[in-house]
Amino acid sequence: MLADALRQPGAVLLDASRPDADTGRRGALLFSAPRRTLVAWAPEEVGPLLDAFDRALADGHHVAGALAYEAGYALHPSVGAAPPGGEPATPLGWFGVYDAPKAVSGPALDAALPAGGAAVRDLAFAWSPAAYAERLAAVREHIRRGDVYQANLTAPFRFRLDGDAGGDALGLFVALRARQPVSYGAFLRLPAPPGSAAAGGPQTGGPQTGGAAVASVSPELFFRVDPPRPQTSGGAGRTITARPMKGTAPRAASAAEDRALAEALRASPKDRAENLMIVDLLRNDLARVSEPGSVRVPALFEPERYETVTQLTSTVRAALRPDAGLADVLRALFPCGSITGAPKLRAMQLLRDLEDGPRGVYCGAIGYAAPAAGGGLGRAAFSVPIRTAVVGAAGAGRYDVGSGVVWDSRADAEYAECLLKARVLTDL
Repeated sequence: MLADALRQPGAVLLDASRPDADTGRRGALLFSAPRRTLVAWAPEEVGPLLDAFDRALADGHHVAGALAYEAGYALHPSVGAAPPGGEPATPLGWFGVYDAPKAVSGPALDAALPAGGAAVRDLAFAWSPAAYAERLAAVREHIRRGDVYQANLTAPFRFRLDGDAGGDALGLFVALRARQPVSYGAFLRLPAPPGSAAAGGPQTGGPQTGGAAVASVSPELFFRVDPPRPQTSGGAGRTITARPMKGTAPRAASAAEDRALAEALRASPKDRAENLMIVDLLRNDLARVSEPGSVRVPALFEPERYETVTQLTSTVRAALRPDAGLADVLRALFPCGSITGAPKLRAMQLLRDLEDGPRGVYCGAIGYAAPAAGGGLGRAAFSVPIRTAVVGAAGAGRYDVGSGVVWDSRADAEYAECLLKARVLTDL
């Protein structure tokens, strides 16, 4: 049974219950029974973790899993150290190495997932309107000084589920998935910290139990690598695509009002500026691993409608260098600029001091990579884990939200945007 497989250590479900905007791909990929697992708990383990991806792909294997946002501090040591703590405790990176995934159709997944859902209780946002306004004012002061142009300020909702992470968290994923079908949903269970009682002592490289579960209904593509066209060879012809989301509007009850809100979002000078800043950042990041002169922006300021929000998206695409591996791509792009701000590294520094501890999997990356026919990186797809809940082994969970703060941001509007982005959870 598929639901039983999802409760097993090492399982990763990547779910496109909504067709992808570019490819139209729908359905799910289930990765289970990994040959081995790759885990990074310490900053010095992040670089070797990425290098292990390329070795696994060279051997003809697939990799799938998650990077925490704080892995970015390890990849950019000039930013400084990641903030300590964070609950539920999650590794900086966890990936399985697999022979191949199992393709699961949408109807088959619907039938296999448990019915019902999950009851969310003790739900509370970490910041009051006044506390949020104080931090937003600090960001605006940094903008006034010229430190940054934009910073993506985030904070968690805390909640509780009854039962263990591997059980009720799957029910939470079912409930979130029904509430907001997306192209980049995911469910996976992470290992417990080494030496903890839940992990059963020190880790040995095999699948671990007792860690946090991740239930993600993210609509945002971080990057996708598509393989060469059939007539090309040697890796030439691979493309890499990013689709950042910046700009949010609520949905409306009537079709006419809904269209008006979407058009107002598209025309909003603030939201367009916020979006364009990140498009320019991603153009620069993609250029580091792409053929010279190949970076293009085929779509700009496109509204995408979801059940609770309309998001403003843009598409950035380039020809990936023939020698670029998965580690190269992640080192160039991670973390995604849409959830940091611009300039990226300075924004990360400021946010570390303004936010309440680490973000964890939220704003990191979840996805997979498949080998090319002759080994190496052939295909990959990673999301930015927004609209993502992380549930610990004892049922304590968090669901983070944020918004891009620019000079003309208003505290009341940005706070309302955070609450709007949480509706997929709070409406439960």
